[in-house]
Amino acid sequence: MSIASCVAVDALSMAALAYDDIQYGTTLHPAGPVAAAILGLARRMPISGIQAIQAFQVGMEVECRMAVCMLGEKAGAEKGWFPTGITGGIGAASACGYLFGFNKEQMQTAQALAAVRACGNRGTHGSNAAMLVHAIAAESGYTAAALTANGFNCSPSALTGENGLIRQLAHTPNVEEALAGLGEVYVCESTSCKPYQYGFIAFAVIDCCEQLNRIIRECGRQPAKLTAFVSPNVYLLGREPDPQVVEAAAVSLKYLIQMAVLTPEYIYRELGTHFYPREYANGGLEVELVQDLQMTDEQARLYIEFTDTSTCEVFCSEAPGSPKNPMSTQMVKEKFLRLAMSRLEERDAVRLMTRLENIDEENTIKFLIQKWSSGKFDHHI
Repeated sequence: MSIASCVAVDALSMAALAYDDIQYGTTLHPAGPVAAAILGLARRMPISGIQAIQAFQVGMEVECRMAVCMLGEKAGAEKGWFPTGITGGIGAASACGYLFGFNKEQMQTAQALAAVRACGNRGTHGSNAAMLVHAIAAESGYTAAALTANGFNCSPSALTGENGLIRQLAHTPNVEEALAGLGEVYVCESTSCKPYQYGFIAFAVIDCCEQLNRIIRECGRQPAKLTAFVSPNVYLLGREPDPQVVEAAAVSLKYLIQMAVLTPEYIYRELGTHFYPREYANGGLEVELVQDLQMTDEQARLYIEFTDTSTCEVFCSEAPGSPKNPMSTQMVKEKFLRLAMSRLEERDAVRLMTRLENIDEENTIKFLIQKWSSGKFDHHI
């Protein structure tokens, strides 16, 4: 495979479990395309751990600020665009451009070239194509930087001009907010790791379900009907009532609520290992979704009607994994080991995590590709 194809596959893999990161406000998943592009470049030139971290910060910051500009609440863009596909390539190109040592003009060219191939819409949700959007973004960003490094040119107008991506996509580009605090405030620090292997739209309702499960254990009552009140955006993205494939289940609030209450032991497991749509449909638990205009994407309210006709409510004000309720360092480590141990022995997974924790001391990050791809870890790690 070409390096560009490797970049695409790496980004696809990062998105495969919907277990990456999220920038609330734009619903961007910024880390995957940038990281994949950096790993791709590490296949052709030496990149130290500290260089990789710096490039990652550059790419993430550019990508997040571009998302605020084009797809934030005040930008006026249509809700159907997939932010990762629109700005992920620009972030990936910026990270690679940093590693190539681009000057201002070269960086503008690389970002504009990435903008030429920006794509992705929410119509891909519930299918493998949603993961493909991440892959296209990463590959286009890497290729844009590689073309620029070899003298290919593109006008910055492809991104910032009257007929460029920003003005064509956003009715009211929020340039002021996108540039606010540049160099002093880091927008990418508002991103959060996902605590669950589903779309971010499920995090608040799953937290409500876990509260309900504690009530069930304490009182022994069984729920008959659940009414979930969610934000309009969450409702729009999660209203699939009867998913028939795993990818659709990962963004179906009705399915995930039924799963979280009827089989709570599955909440932290990979969805592909226990996808039983008919089981939950026939489980006797009725679920209704309702839009609440006062709710944010990080909030949810669950109204419970029990079989004995009693009722109660639970509320999530800040979803797990949101900026105000982030995963702890220990939780992130546990998440990493759960993922790594699905492919590696526990000893090797721990060794890899230790190596990653000290990545700033590495002379080259190529070990990430060589060791992870082969699954072989010698005693030097």
